[in-house]
Amino acid sequence: MGKTQSKSPVKKEEKTKRRKRREKVIFDRCHIEELAEYIPPKLVEEYLIGSGKDSLIYTFDEPDKTYIIKYTPDKQKACVSKIKCKKKSKPNCKTFTYQVAFQQVVGNFNFLGAVIIKNVDMGHTKGHCSKAVAYMLKVLLIEAAKLNTYPYKGIVCLASGTQCAAVNCYSHAFQMNGFEPNMHEMVDFLEKNERKEYKYDGDSICFVFNKFRNTEQRQKALMKRKKERASKMMSNKYVHNELKF
Repeated sequence: MGKTQSKSPVKKEEKTKRRKRREKVIFDRCHIEELAEYIPPKLVEEYLIGSGKDSLIYTFDEPDKTYIIKYTPDKQKACVSKIKCKKKSKPNCKTFTYQVAFQQVVGNFNFLGAVIIKNVDMGHTKGHCSKAVAYMLKVLLIEAAKLNTYPYKGIVCLASGTQCAAVNCYSHAFQMNGFEPNMHEMVDFLEKNERKEYKYDGDSICFVFNKFRNTEQRQKALMKRKKERASKMMSNKYVHNELKF
């Protein structure tokens, strides 16, 4: 049998150049490469304006808008109830009010380490998306911490006809809460978007992002796990000593 010829270095180099050019074109389409340099604005502190048997109401008061978030403890679920425009708001600012199947920003967390953006539909309003989703996520992280759980994985299924706007909205919202996007996942999304894969409702696509990560939250989750293991070992040791006597 003859020897297998290795690929020409020239052809390999040309292939690499073509791949990089393709990725550059895809990156420029949604400005994904800018996410790595994005400096998220600091979110304002929250305050509770009401609490009932079934829900808590959080308010975040910014100079130009007020974000009101409703949290439902038994479902670990949060939604943007209202966004109020102020005098300092831009002229085209419109009030956002939660409406099922029309205007909604909803998310939840689970006890497996994930915080999830479930539904985002801004209706006829514009300019609210990133901060609205960010404050919804912030409430979920606040409430999760009260239960001594620390979600460090961010998940969202992008299903939108305006894919570039949506991916930037979700990424910025996660980044405002300390999560970082996975650039390999972003490239995968953009390549599939370019090929019109993951079709959803005509021109929209559905792509699941599940690799947003929050290092600080992960450290807290690991510390909690270590304490639980240490406590369990001490308990077992105590039981063992009791049996000896």
